[in-house]
Amino acid sequence: MTKFQQLQQHLRSNQYTWLVTGVAGFIGSNLLENLLVLNQKVVGLNSLKTGCQCNIY
Repeated sequence: MTKFQQLQQHLRSNQYTWLVTGVAGFIGSNLLENLLVLNQKVVGLNSLKTGCQCNIY
């Protein structure tokens, strides 16, 4: 099992709360989606100056 797979398994069995800044951008929205798939709590923060609100729906 790779380190990445071990981390995913750990996150599936332990729920944490994450603050993701820039959540409406490309990287932030993908991070948000992956954390939600791993059953994590996510608080997103963005000024929407460069991100797109459509990325977080």
